[in-house]
Amino acid sequence: MKLAILSDTHNDSRALTHCLTLLNNMWINTVCHCGDLSSPKMIPLFNGFQVFYSFGNCDYLSGEIQDQLILLGTESHASTLCQFKFHDIPMAVVHGHDRNINTLARSGKFRYIFTGHTHKKKDETIKDCRVINPGSLSSRGYNIGTYAILDLDCNVLEFHSIKY
Repeated sequence: MKLAILSDTHNDSRALTHCLTLLNNMWINTVCHCGDLSSPKMIPLFNGFQVFYSFGNCDYLSGEIQDQLILLGTESHASTLCQFKFHDIPMAVVHGHDRNINTLARSGKFRYIFTGHTHKKKDETIKDCRVINPGSLSSRGYNIGTYAILDLDCNVLEFHSIKY
């Protein structure tokens, strides 16, 4: 069971399209996006993927993003704190700009929390919760975009780069 973790796309449709093509080729169809997609016009690119989405500080049209996710028809969900179970494993997706990640991790409610906002990759364990930030998918200002793939069968996380 693998899922992809993305964040901070910032309307970079080229990076998102490239990443989703790679995921599709790896047969990964579940994406946790930690926010700042920035535009609802990006949502149709996720066609065929189940998406768990957290609204970021640059998602000014959050209602439209949520509506577009529903139209995907893949049981996708979006909220500021997107809580769900994936194969009975409790998880949460949060952007991180308005939540105390340490408090969420110490709550005992989640085994995994995926977060973004900082544009910096991170993988740490707080209490019994693994907190993962995939970095920023957008290469703007960085010349490299990053995302992560989590294999839940063996609890292995891999960070990947998209170079331009």
